[in-house]
Amino acid sequence: MQEGKGSFFNRSLSRVAELSIAENKPADALIYYKQFLGVAKNKKEQFIALAGLMDAFYLQQQYDSSSYYANMILEREGIPADIENKAALYKGKLEMAQGNFEAAIDQFVTTLNGAKDVNGAEAQYLLAEILHKQAKYRESLEKCFELNKIFAAYSLWYDKSFLLIADNYIALKEDYQATYTLEKIIDKSPNPATVEAARVKLSKLKGQ
Repeated sequence: MQEGKGSFFNRSLSRVAELSIAENKPADALIYYKQFLGVAKNKKEQFIALAGLMDAFYLQQQYDSSSYYANMILEREGIPADIENKAALYKGKLEMAQGNFEAAIDQFVTTLNGAKDVNGAEAQYLLAEILHKQAKYRESLEKCFELNKIFAAYSLWYDKSFLLIADNYIALKEDYQATYTLEKIIDKSPNPATVEAARVKLSKLKGQ
């Protein structure tokens, strides 16, 4: 990258931008993705750069800019399916971040109509989360159960859905079901962060 040339320059630039997102350094990611967009050799690289800019602006809570790039992606032809799904998901996330829950629900449903990948899993989870926030606990449970059935391969959202299931049972005063769910998470989840979150919830539930 420092040399600014070579057959692996674009690939390196894209990878560093991606790692900046993973390390929650959106300001750095913006620099790299803008540079990557400027040197993109084909449509695939252009779409990767646009999706990265959408992501980075979202993480910086610059929602108008994130929406701008989401719209830019969706208005173009020849969009790779995963990036189209991600842009559709982000349209919902942007509405949700601004408290526009009904608009977010509509967008997540639209996303789910076409996305059966990790973007669909996240859309399903966020849909359940909104319903929980609206005190529609039974409906939220249904969406969590659907996620577990359809998107079980996506462990992050699969695990988070079980934590949300427990939260719904707690809100419904169904402490036995909540306790059972949390104990199953602690016993079965391979994710240390998920297990720790379940332990904290279980401790609070038992008044410890």
